[in-house]
Amino acid sequence: MAGGVGSNLGAGLGSQQQSNFTRPSQNVDQPVVPPSRGGENVNNAQKASQAAGNSEAAVEAVQIAERPKTRKLSSEDLSRTLLQNGIQPTGDAKEMASLMMRYGVELSRENFEELNRLTRGKKDSATMESAIIAKSKGVLDSGALDGLKGFLFENQHIAKQLASFQQASESFQKSLSAFQRLDSGLVTGLNALMTNFSDEIKKLLKKDSKDKIPDFRRNGLIKDVFSFIQLLRGIEEKHAKNADYKQLLSAFPKMKDAANRLLNNLMAQGIISKSSEQQLADVMETFSYWQIPNLLSKKPEEAKIDLLIKKESKKKGQESNSQKTKLIINLETPELGLLTMILTVFENKVWYVFNAEKESTVKQVAELQSDLRGRMAAKNYEMAGFQAIKKKIDIKKYMLPTFELDTIKRIDAEV
Repeated sequence: MAGGVGSNLGAGLGSQQQSNFTRPSQNVDQPVVPPSRGGENVNNAQKASQAAGNSEAAVEAVQIAERPKTRKLSSEDLSRTLLQNGIQPTGDAKEMASLMMRYGVELSRENFEELNRLTRGKKDSATMESAIIAKSKGVLDSGALDGLKGFLFENQHIAKQLASFQQASESFQKSLSAFQRLDSGLVTGLNALMTNFSDEIKKLLKKDSKDKIPDFRRNGLIKDVFSFIQLLRGIEEKHAKNADYKQLLSAFPKMKDAANRLLNNLMAQGIISKSSEQQLADVMETFSYWQIPNLLSKKPEEAKIDLLIKKESKKKGQESNSQKTKLIINLETPELGLLTMILTVFENKVWYVFNAEKESTVKQVAELQSDLRGRMAAKNYEMAGFQAIKKKIDIKKYMLPTFELDTIKRIDAEV
């Protein structure tokens, strides 16, 4: 028996057989009597044709019988594959292998060792899955692992992290004021920096006077927060042995912790938005991802919006077509519940599908159809389709598409 694991079935294995047709021998001692009717020749031709047909059917039957047998991947198959790679098929190893297959990561000893180093021996599901996601995106870093784990499994959304950073910065500034005499230049510089940060974050947590949602500079904010953390570390190293600065430096850890959590959140978004190194065969669409505070909520610091924009499968140098795309907007409020909007845009036409968790939200959205049509017309867009249905969408399937293990087949071929 020989076998392999794969998502595509191979060609059938079979041997071809050739039929031998023999003509009956004639007795030369007896006279050859010509047929009295032509029907006997016809019968002979039909018999020959039937014999040939039977032979072809037999060949086809043999070929079908010898094709590789396929079945669903079993736990024993997974254990055998792990052993072939020199890995003991423990429960943790099999769970990691299953996750690796779902995210398109090759089952190899090298990858297992790499993931074990990244997880630092931790075997919980959240850590393993976060590490495999990071590996699938080509980002092998402990900071990336921590960021993904907090973002995906610990509900550390962007609004919460921005509010936490804001509170920490206000507390940090109050602590700095007590050390003005110690080092006025340092304290003044840090205060000015914290004021700039505070102003920028306040803009992200509230709409402006024109009811406009502010721009979210994710990459710029990543650079700013990273530079700020490096600055604090540099100050700590410079004055670590100076007893006069001991009390001042005691305020740094809380500020760095809040900054690191915000940085991890922003980096996790970027990693999720990054294309996987191995594109899954059954994934037809991939999306760029952002998470922003939900300024439509009464408490923006406690709510968020997930925004996904379909990536264009473009050649190098070709710009994406903003007039032909798909957007997914996912939000949740106590009043509306979970609401996922899927917008398909083609030139100046837009198709809307609203998926709501609550029946009351479905009715409320349906009542706004006419108003939405008018608003889109004012912006030179035609509402080509509208649908409001009661359905809960798992946004993670769009953020991080995976391969369905039920579709993986085991191919067994007997040679």
